[in-house]
Amino acid sequence: MLLQPHLWLQGLLPVALVAGGALWWKQADIERDLSERTSRAIAAVSPMVDGKPWANVTVVGRDVTIAGQAPADLDLSRSETLAEGTFGVRLARVPAGLLPEANPFGWSARRDGQKISLSGFVATDGSRARIVEAARQALPGGEIVDQMISARNVPPSAAETAVVALAQLGRLANGSVSLAGSTLRITGGGADAATQAAISSVVAGLPQGASPSRVVIDQPDPPPTVPPAPGSAAPAPSVQAPATSQTASAPTTTAAPLTAWTATKSGTGVVLGGSIASEDARRRILAAARAATAGRITDGMTVAANVAPAAEAQAIAILRQMADLTAAQATISDKAVSLSGQASDPDGYARLSVTPLRPIEGFSLGAVEITPPRVELFSWRARKRDNMLMLDGLAPSSNERIAVLTEAAAGGLRVVDEMRVATGLLPGIDYGKVTGALVAALARLSDGSVEISGSRVAVTGRAPDAATADAIRAGLALLGAPLTVTTDISLVPPAPPSVPGPVAAIAPAAVPSAAAPAAPIAAAPGAVPPGAVPPVAANPATPPAGSPAPVAAVAAPGAIDCGPRIAAAIGADRLLFDYWKSDPRSEAAPAFDRLAAAMRGCRPPTKIEVSGHADIRNVSNSNQILSELRARAVRDELIRRGVDPAILIAVGYAATRPIVPNDTEEHMAQNRRVDITDLTGR
Repeated sequence: MLLQPHLWLQGLLPVALVAGGALWWKQADIERDLSERTSRAIAAVSPMVDGKPWANVTVVGRDVTIAGQAPADLDLSRSETLAEGTFGVRLARVPAGLLPEANPFGWSARRDGQKISLSGFVATDGSRARIVEAARQALPGGEIVDQMISARNVPPSAAETAVVALAQLGRLANGSVSLAGSTLRITGGGADAATQAAISSVVAGLPQGASPSRVVIDQPDPPPTVPPAPGSAAPAPSVQAPATSQTASAPTTTAAPLTAWTATKSGTGVVLGGSIASEDARRRILAAARAATAGRITDGMTVAANVAPAAEAQAIAILRQMADLTAAQATISDKAVSLSGQASDPDGYARLSVTPLRPIEGFSLGAVEITPPRVELFSWRARKRDNMLMLDGLAPSSNERIAVLTEAAAGGLRVVDEMRVATGLLPGIDYGKVTGALVAALARLSDGSVEISGSRVAVTGRAPDAATADAIRAGLALLGAPLTVTTDISLVPPAPPSVPGPVAAIAPAAVPSAAAPAAPIAAAPGAVPPGAVPPVAANPATPPAGSPAPVAAVAAPGAIDCGPRIAAAIGADRLLFDYWKSDPRSEAAPAFDRLAAAMRGCRPPTKIEVSGHADIRNVSNSNQILSELRARAVRDELIRRGVDPAILIAVGYAATRPIVPNDTEEHMAQNRRVDITDLTGR
């Protein structure tokens, strides 16, 4: 049989169709196989989360996507490596995140009749199942509501302590148990003296790593005295008379209101638990929770009697604080209010420092621990210009921020501070040493900037001479690893030589006539003899070297003197602020409108200082930040109304520049202000 290659083409099409159909038909099996093999590889090296693999593997074609919340950073990197190493996988993507960190740690359980609600953080090592089972044993046949959040870095003793606490909660008719860090708190009612003593005895022997804080248990009211039935034998007179008198005169007692309420915020949303006074209170608290997170709201609150009336307002105040927090835990237990968490960003940490959580009347403040946010790239910068030193960027703590300000102020320049507090500084970098060296280097420059960005340090500016530039470079070279220092230092150009004026005057001297008196040898500058007309030259002579230039020679055409305009616009008004507030009052809007209208014609080199001030009450050492926030709020109002941002400088002076003594409430109200000052020419 002769070979006929031209006929082979007729068979290629059906063969291709059959092969493609087979591949399409088996695609689902291929994807399923890749998913199963990748999942098994990850599960073999990663811990379980509540008894289940944390990684959710999906496959499209030969591309793998791994979703879920990993227990640790190492598990994320391992999962990507294992997926890419699985035979048949082309590309692995890992958009998964980490479980929320239980820092600070909080957990609570609330009993309302035949219902126990669990909330807070729980470890991923099977602790959830142990705690839920302990709740079932504490309340056989009751309803168990599990609202706990799986988290990283839960204290090792937390689960064992929770099991012990739930056993005590089962002895109470109602109440709550809560763990804040390693501290256990139990509140409730409906237990007699013997039960209360038994609970106190158990709590005294908590597992290692836990400590009792307070046990508050109300005993039930004694049963009322029942009068004897007619015809029955009367009790002995010695007993009956006092009892009758006590029953008749004793007032009816009501247990003091108890409150047990919790809020837990994580990356997924806010979980609310505990008791509230009414459905209206629930609606208002849920509205505050929605404003505190973009995530899901889990409502585990129950309406209960005998809730403190101010509990709703206290819960809303806590949720307002949580708007600037990421992972957070808050409790209202009995009359104590506790809040812990990490700020969401540096500005949020500044706001929380200025307006800390305050207890509503009837409550007391317990532990409040707010940690600074962590940033991926830690940066800091200082700029020197026009006898001003401007600081912005980050400091690892409030104390180190103050140390930088102290170092900067020692140079005698006007310091404008816009620094914020955050963590994330690379290990091995001494923040105080590095910023001190950079501020000292900047002080020796005529103008310039210094910057820290991760492990990179950059210095740019102009030095007065080569020796100074070399000394700065040599000093910065001593900073060493892990920093990489780059410098771009030029020299200040020399002043141009002065050009002497012409020897002879441009206009010829007039020859005095016999009738005219001789002109005086020395005339006052600019003086013109009476009746004479000064000559007009097309090119005025250059003034002698050293003589001051006339103002008109440097004034821009149409330039506006902004100082009088600002003074006229503000008039007798003052931009005042409420106690411990940084938002301008609503009645200040007309003053802002007048100021903006007066400033719209002002352009650089005009400089206008917007300075914030505070009274002498320095809560949490935050007067400096409060004054800065007030200045920035006014600056932003002016910019929003069309003022050129380049001319505005916002600065805070805390309580260092009072206009009246801080000796009365009225005087302190006058010192809570923002001033507007024209600095041009100073």
